[in-house]
Amino acid sequence: MASKPKEIIVSPLAAKDLDELYHYLQSEFEQIAVEKFNKKWISFLAVIATHPRLFPILNKQKNLRKYAIHPKTLIVYKPSVRAIEIVTVFNNRQNPKNLKLLISRKK
Repeated sequence: MASKPKEIIVSPLAAKDLDELYHYLQSEFEQIAVEKFNKKWISFLAVIATHPRLFPILNKQKNLRKYAIHPKTLIVYKPSVRAIEIVTVFNNRQNPKNLKLLISRKK
């Protein structure tokens, strides 16, 4: 029996990251790139809503998981009993120390 889909919460940081990513895609690429990313994003949300532990652990102590939605874009999320929080949408071209700092601050 399939489990009931969990609520997905997008953190303020992740919402800002997504907004910046969509703006970048719209300004630098054709509309098809935006649509392709959007399809991947929606598919990812559907998968983690029912299978939140499917993707690799990024930080075991903080229960953070990761998904590479694109070779240059990493989604960090935190599953819990009731919901799944999208913590950040990290651009892999950024300094990796920024991701480590973000993880260290996450409760």
